[in-house]
Amino acid sequence: MSKIISNAVAKVNLTLRIIRDEIGAAGYHRIESLFVFLGGIYDTLELDDTAPFNESSGAIAGVKNSDNSVRTAFKILVDNFDRPAPDVRITKRLPICGGIGGGSSDAACFINSVFDYWSMSLQEKLSCVNMFDALGSDAKIFLYKYFWKCDSLYALGTGLDNPPVVINLPINGYVVLVNAGDTLSTKTAYEKFAGPYCDEIGVNEIMNQLRRNGVAYNSLAAAAIQLAPSIRSVLSNVRETQPTLYGLSGSGPTCFGVYDSLPAAQVAATLLRRSATFVAISPLATYAGITNPMPSTSSSSAL
Repeated sequence: MSKIISNAVAKVNLTLRIIRDEIGAAGYHRIESLFVFLGGIYDTLELDDTAPFNESSGAIAGVKNSDNSVRTAFKILVDNFDRPAPDVRITKRLPICGGIGGGSSDAACFINSVFDYWSMSLQEKLSCVNMFDALGSDAKIFLYKYFWKCDSLYALGTGLDNPPVVINLPINGYVVLVNAGDTLSTKTAYEKFAGPYCDEIGVNEIMNQLRRNGVAYNSLAAAAIQLAPSIRSVLSNVRETQPTLYGLSGSGPTCFGVYDSLPAAQVAATLLRRSATFVAISPLATYAGITNPMPSTSSSSAL
């Protein structure tokens, strides 16, 4: 091998419910969330084994090395494996601190690509998941996404305790992501969260609520809007384009709309670009993965 080129994809949370007034492992809240990964919106990572990982590897404009999740992932690899890791270059497209998993996805994609470079099996990869706790719960979700090659996952817990479950979602269409140019760290949004807390409801009820309401419930929405008031107008603008489903992804500030067809998504994107700095479209895939790693869950409630 001389080069491996991989896409570090975006995610949206179709639901994010903070379910207990209790802090779990490593200070993380317990959540119930439905993650969907967007293959059409991504950063690109290029691994090149003609040079070793070095001081400029994984550099991202505007991000200090100490805050760079790919460089943190490399340090974990060095601390745990006596194997060389190749140089990596990142073409950044996803907004930084945008609530769509940019840094977490980059780190997990890098780890998976290095494991592929080392010719590790799926079981070998899975046995290493817990060594990456320091990267945070979203990065571990992305690790499962890349290891299992699936498009949607249901997570219950802190993200560091229980593995997620592969979900077969009866959803089709196109997602439009919209960001007005703000940034918002996950840590800051969770610190601002003041309730209310939710009960666990399970995948089928989540899907029923999405179908009934057309709005993706997000426990962090109120906190995120307080921190980045532009989210309110972005959500309003998305709603006016008449999506089948819309909401705030993760801790924000990126919002999303789901549309039945590509032409509908393109019309919406054109309108939303008038007031946003980042607008992107992706098919909403429902591929269940290369394997059935855990008892998968299906929902019978189509949007």
